[in-house]
Amino acid sequence: MDWKATWQKRSVRWSVYGTVLFVLYLLLAGLGLPALIQSQGPKWVDQNLAGKLSLGDVRFHPLHWILTVEQAELVDEQSELVAEVGRLTVDLDPWRSLFSWSGRTRYIGIEEPKLILRSYPEGDTNLNRLVAPLSANAEPAPEPSPEEESGMPALIFDDIALVNGGFEYHHNDQLDLAFGQLSITAEDLHLAGQGNQIKLALTGPGGGQVDIDAAATFAPLALQANLGLHNGDAVRFWPLLAHQFQFDLDSLKLDFDARIEAKQPAEGPLQLQLSDGLLVLRELAISHDKAEVLALEQLQVQEIEVGLIEQAVTIRSVDLQNGSLQAKLLEQGVDLAEIFTPVASEEEPQAEPEPANASDEAAAPWTVELSQFNLKAFTTTLQDATMAPEPVDWVLTVDSLELGPLGTDLSVPVLVDLDASINEQTELFVDGEAVIEPLSLALEIDLKEFLLKDTIPYWEEMIALDLSDGRFGTKGKVTLTEVEPLTAQYQGEISVSDLITKDKKAGRDFVKWKQLTVQALDVTTVPLALSIDTIDIVEPYARVIINEDGSTNLSELTATDEEGGEEEGGEAADKGDEPSAGQAESAPVEATASTEPAEAEASSEPMAIAINTIKLSDGGAFFADNTLTPRFATGIETLGGSITGLSSEQEQRAKVDIEGAVDRYAPMSLRGEIQPLAQKQFLDLALDFNNIDLTTLNTYSGTYAGYFVDQGQMDLALNYALDGTALKGNNKVVLDQLKLGQRSDSEQATDLPVALAIALMQDSNGVIDLDLAVEGDLEDPSFAIGPVIAEALGNMIAKLVTAPFALLGSLVGGEEPPNPEVSFAPGESTIGEDQKADMNRIVKAMEQRPQLSLSVIGAIDPATDSEALAAPILAQQLGFEEGFDLADLPRGGQKALIEAFEAQAGDGQAEVILDQAESEEVGNQRMYQALLDNIDVSNDALGDLAQARADQVKVVLTEEFGMAQSRVFVRESKVNLEKRGSKAVMSLEATQ
Repeated sequence: MDWKATWQKRSVRWSVYGTVLFVLYLLLAGLGLPALIQSQGPKWVDQNLAGKLSLGDVRFHPLHWILTVEQAELVDEQSELVAEVGRLTVDLDPWRSLFSWSGRTRYIGIEEPKLILRSYPEGDTNLNRLVAPLSANAEPAPEPSPEEESGMPALIFDDIALVNGGFEYHHNDQLDLAFGQLSITAEDLHLAGQGNQIKLALTGPGGGQVDIDAAATFAPLALQANLGLHNGDAVRFWPLLAHQFQFDLDSLKLDFDARIEAKQPAEGPLQLQLSDGLLVLRELAISHDKAEVLALEQLQVQEIEVGLIEQAVTIRSVDLQNGSLQAKLLEQGVDLAEIFTPVASEEEPQAEPEPANASDEAAAPWTVELSQFNLKAFTTTLQDATMAPEPVDWVLTVDSLELGPLGTDLSVPVLVDLDASINEQTELFVDGEAVIEPLSLALEIDLKEFLLKDTIPYWEEMIALDLSDGRFGTKGKVTLTEVEPLTAQYQGEISVSDLITKDKKAGRDFVKWKQLTVQALDVTTVPLALSIDTIDIVEPYARVIINEDGSTNLSELTATDEEGGEEEGGEAADKGDEPSAGQAESAPVEATASTEPAEAEASSEPMAIAINTIKLSDGGAFFADNTLTPRFATGIETLGGSITGLSSEQEQRAKVDIEGAVDRYAPMSLRGEIQPLAQKQFLDLALDFNNIDLTTLNTYSGTYAGYFVDQGQMDLALNYALDGTALKGNNKVVLDQLKLGQRSDSEQATDLPVALAIALMQDSNGVIDLDLAVEGDLEDPSFAIGPVIAEALGNMIAKLVTAPFALLGSLVGGEEPPNPEVSFAPGESTIGEDQKADMNRIVKAMEQRPQLSLSVIGAIDPATDSEALAAPILAQQLGFEEGFDLADLPRGGQKALIEAFEAQAGDGQAEVILDQAESEEVGNQRMYQALLDNIDVSNDALGDLAQARADQVKVVLTEEFGMAQSRVFVRESKVNLEKRGSKAVMSLEATQ
């Protein structure tokens, strides 16, 4: 073969050249390019990055144009892994690229890639440190020319796949986050074309899955993507944010689906739209200091729409269900405010707001609209830690809460529908609408069976009362139309049922009722008014006790300083109305200081009050007085009636009609008119008690009257009228068949003769009829109705017993009362006719007072009666007849007188008397008187005279005037000789 000739052929030469070039290409591309990559890649990294690159096997198929890089690893200066790729495959398509004048790639595959991000305490990251040299040596990029700003390059990728990728985040040398199974696929990706399909799938460390299916156009930008996040475990990400909050995220699962559309027009801002959004939070658990704060089974946000151009967010509904919230009320407020406040906002000073430019001012604000908010099966527990010694728990369980619409437009009415319970017992229903700005409300409220016992910790230290039971309820409509001034109204009804309170000391019922209902309640703030149609109280009961020390169970309700109270009370009682020096000095200052409040009060209108009817039915009361011996107790039963027409209108009068029974059998009634609500008060009431058994009042009669009652009944009629501050009262007491029993040994008993007073007042039918009138001014600090009545009764009894015959005289008429004293001539016991008239009046009067008896005692005048008794003795000694006349002495009478006188005075003394006398008759009288004075009249003789006088009075009373002898008693007059005069004295006594 002629090689030279053959070589001369052009075809041969070109074939050889082509073959050599092809072999050379195969050697350079198949062996040289991988070697170049393996040598220059790590070198470039050494020169431009703060790290090292290691490459495994690098292959390039020169015929198929497929580049494969095995096990590429990038580490930082500390030889810690930053990134790695298990295999990188690039399948180029040079021929189509050549013919289409575009860069085309059939396939790019990245297998098992991993990126590791480390953050350091200084705030830096390993990636920042890795690229720091490159950033430092980079030259500013030249301004692109208009020709260069032609858009995206014409690169086409038939298939892109990232398989089994991973990402790790390390914080302070601890593994915090790790993501695996990351996959990204894209087919027919044309950077300068339209409709590129891109898919991304990522599996998180907790099993969460992210899926993105997008159709994208890059020049101009147009993106349509379906985003899905399912079963995302937010706890894995919490370490990234935990340092900014004070609470701990213990559990949270996330699901999120949405469609995103983005478009960048040639002119104008980026158009971004999110639609069909669905966010689901599941198994949310938040704690603080290892204590649960918030737990939620599920929160679902449906149909989320976000428009960047419109700057609007719309949400169809937010649904929460099966959750709980724990909160504490501290002195500084609710702890949730502190728990959920980011730490950064507390530690870092707030930046000064930048001045707004014209574009900011012109930009429309974002709007948010939520069509419906639903909350179901959610429990909120508020622990009131301000209460000591034990905190109080309040539990609000929301069965259903519906709100909507909500949003940035605060003037849109928000519909409210709440079904809830308080402390698992009380039902609460709220239905209506509210406007946030300006604030207004129109809500229907229905609160049922609220346990009043739940309020005990808030008042038990101030009120010494045990609340055994009680339920509060209300149903009505509350409206708020204006805040300044506050314009609100409540219309509805209120009820308090099964109320039972007990005093702590005795453990006995204090106040209770079966049912209290306030119907047709209407309260308004502008104008300030209260209107009630009916207050109905069923089975009310009150128990009032006066303790042994004089205090009452009412006063024991409040805790006071007993010593200070007694001391102040005693001083006030002692000083009366006189102010102390300190009070006098401070008065002007107080007046000055209170001028403005007084003017404010004067200018403000008082509340207008109107209560149509107050009804009482089956009521009762119990009263006990333990200051008495024995103790007293009584009760009022079957109490019922009404008060109608209560009003604050000055001229309006409310009618009172109440009835009951004392100790079952004694009816009582209270009737009249009252006006307690106006500035000028009015009262005209009649309180009547009938047939009260007086034996039930034995403790009072024994303590204060000194007697117990054997029998008797009482009717009591009290009538009081109040006009302004002027009080006038009339107390009519009727005692029927009152009979006193044995005396008591009470030290508090009166010294007045009660039995006599009763006998004086009790008529022939056994009835005592008393009228006691009182009056006074309520503004007088010394005026008190009880002491005034007691004083009037005491004065009346004192007057009766000190002048009893005045009462008898009033019974039979006459200008003067009958004289209880019967006068006698000296030494005589015979009653003159002039004395019998008064005695007859006394007898007639006592016929009307059958419980009275007369006691008669005789009396003498020692001088006149002794002389009268001595005269007969002297006459006998002188031999004269009894009753002789010194002016007409019998024969020999003067001689007998002179002899008797000189026998007593001495011889010759008669002659001296006669010589000194003006006349003989005067001399005889002086001698006779001297003899008479010398006669000794015995006390027995005087006693007999006194006794005879008393006996004679009884004789006249009984035999002449017909008084029963059993009612006249002659007192012994001899032993204890009365020397009040020549008379008999009658006194009145009670027969019982």
